[in-house]
Amino acid sequence: MVKHIITVTLMFLVSVGLVVCAYGVDQTATTNVNATVGGVFSLSFYNDASVLYGPTVPFSNVLPTTTENYSDTHSTGKTDVGLICMDNSGTQWKLKIAVNTASPLAGKLLFNMGQPTDRNTSGLASGSRGYGDDWYAVPTTATAIYTAGAGDTICTPLGVLATLTFKVDGTGLTPGAKAATVTYTLTESA
Repeated sequence: MVKHIITVTLMFLVSVGLVVCAYGVDQTATTNVNATVGGVFSLSFYNDASVLYGPTVPFSNVLPTTTENYSDTHSTGKTDVGLICMDNSGTQWKLKIAVNTASPLAGKLLFNMGQPTDRNTSGLASGSRGYGDDWYAVPTTATAIYTAGAGDTICTPLGVLATLTFKVDGTGLTPGAKAATVTYTLTESA
């Protein structure tokens, strides 16, 4: 009779072992990851074959008899200046433009800007231009020419590209060299 009890006990232990293996409980482990992300808020000139100039745009032959004086190597399909705007704050930003008021070109320097490009998607940026498709005198006080849309508020790593073309209205200008400083400002709006 003792032999029979031992056999039953062994069978019970083997059965329990199989149940535990077949219906085990999942085990998990976790890793905490801490990251500090730096802020990016920058404005820089863009340079490629579609942009003719950057910080200096030459007009070496302005005719005083026409309102249509373009930069020296002006070409259809190309622009004079490209600006890269980058931000990762998630806050709306604006690109502004102004020309110095003391310049004899104030009121005579005109610009045209198409809808900026989101370089991350190669599509149009989601914001709105402050001006339409026509030519406008560069304002003498910093004025928004582009306001970021929801898709532009985090535009890293490649940024939003704004391209501008300039022309000079030569009517009423006296002979001689003229200079103007155009200032671009990238600002976050609350």
